Amino acid sequence: MNKKGFKIDFLMDHTKEDILSEVKRVAKLLGRDTLTKKDIETHGKCSYGVINKNFGSLRVALEQANLKPT
Repeated sequence: MNKKGFKIDFLMDHTKEDILSEVKRVAKLLGRDTLTKKDIETHGKCSYGVINKNFGSLRVALEQANLKPT
């Protein structure tokens, strides 16, 4: 929770390892071995833009997380 009592449900500070863990968490949550941009934006605690900024593409992030690239 932040100082005002609101639950923070996204990653504020993140390393590449944190992002990969989040990608894996979303895949497990959905019971799938691949993800789409919509999956990340709907269920993720980091944005698709953060993934692109850190990995260059969702495909690269999925590969590094040992998931199937879309």
